[in-house]
Amino acid sequence: MAVNLRCHSVDNACLPSSLPPGGSAGTPGTPPPQSAEEAEKREHQARAAEESRQAILAAHLDPAARARLARVALVKPDVARTVENMVMGAVQRGALQGRVAEGQIVDLLEKAGGTGEGGGGGKITFQRKRAGWDDDSD
Repeated sequence: MAVNLRCHSVDNACLPSSLPPGGSAGTPGTPPPQSAEEAEKREHQARAAEESRQAILAAHLDPAARARLARVALVKPDVARTVENMVMGAVQRGALQGRVAEGQIVDLLEKAGGTGEGGGGGKITFQRKRAGWDDDSD
């Protein structure tokens, strides 16, 4: 096994790595693809898994809930993905009774930290500074 040096362009630091000669690091956590066919196969599997996920969500969310989740995904995709995972988990456990309504999605969004008191976002409050001549008895 040959030891190669990987250099980072930001700080020009070179780190040893155990890559085969001419190999590439690829995405962390996944081995480099053996061929273009294997890369295409992985991409196809990922697409199929995402289509399956969307079909399950479509079957268990009512239209208003799906629309709400889609709007949240535009602004905060990580929070929307967390809520989708919560719904998927409930589906897999068999904990859902019927379809998930928009109000339930709002509750899940609050739990996921996207909105509400504990979420760090959501509410904006304005405090007006009063001048000395303002009278509170208006």
